[in-house]
Amino acid sequence: MMFLQIFKFTTALSDYLQTSGLDYIQAWRKIDGTIKSLKENQRDFLPVSAAAKIFIEFVSSVIWEDESDIDIELELPEKRRKIIPKRSGENSSTNHNIGDGDTPEKVYKIKTFNVVMDNIIACLECRFSGSKELYCDLELFDPRRFEEIAKNGIHSEAIHKICELLPHIDKHKLGEQLLSFVKFWPQISKTDFRDVYDVYQNQSNLQEDSDLEDFEYSRENNDNNVCTRKQKCNSCLLCVTNVIYEFNMYSLEYNELFEVYKFLLTIPLTQVTCERSFSKLKIIKTRLRSCLTQDNLESLFLMNCERELLADITPDRVMDLMCDNSTEMSRMLRV
Repeated sequence: MMFLQIFKFTTALSDYLQTSGLDYIQAWRKIDGTIKSLKENQRDFLPVSAAAKIFIEFVSSVIWEDESDIDIELELPEKRRKIIPKRSGENSSTNHNIGDGDTPEKVYKIKTFNVVMDNIIACLECRFSGSKELYCDLELFDPRRFEEIAKNGIHSEAIHKICELLPHIDKHKLGEQLLSFVKFWPQISKTDFRDVYDVYQNQSNLQEDSDLEDFEYSRENNDNNVCTRKQKCNSCLLCVTNVIYEFNMYSLEYNELFEVYKFLLTIPLTQVTCERSFSKLKIIKTRLRSCLTQDNLESLFLMNCERELLADITPDRVMDLMCDNSTEMSRMLRV
């Protein structure tokens, strides 16, 4: 019952941190709210005790109806207190948090419930609380926040944490590149090589005010979009990085910004990706498939993790690659 009480506060946070379209600001707010909720109920043992008693009474009634010989204790057993010999100069209350007249339920609360709650709160604060500035900086590079940045600008204390992690990045230059990129993002995100001539023909009729009006920020629509190599959602970090790379804007114009996006895509913010990778590795390498070589294991592992890349590879492309690397395969496959 104690852990059910804890899961009541942490399940929503755990589910949100495992989503693909993670909003960094909302993630931090959920983390902060979860920590506050746990602190408010840090010493609230009464709901746990009441739920445990109700469960014990229910199980006892079921066993009584089945006429089973199993005996269930309705109360916590009272253990015999271990008497610690006192040394000279020590009082009887020295280093004792539990009195002689405390009930077993109070002993369980002090030694188990309080310790578990304190450890959970300490772990959450140690893992996430020190990264508040980093979460806020990362949110600035999310394309779903570009409209807000275009209207309100960048705070003077922003992107400071990222520049500490990347010492070769100039903070002032990065801020200027981000503001410039946000300004032209409505045009860049909609540009395609197929209609590039139409864009140039209509470029003279575009104005800065109309750019911001056309760029409608809708979080619900962005969440429903699926980002693949064939269909881009233009609402994730990968799409922004691909746009900068495809239009060759990473060399001089947005070189600092491109370095930051590569950094964001390289380092995961949660352990979900790593844990899923290890789970896939256990599926690939089993007891009956334990003789795989290291090269084959790495290849199968990458194919399993990067399934979206495999979806774009056609059989003809694989055959052409095999023919280029082997004369015998070229003779057999190319008729």
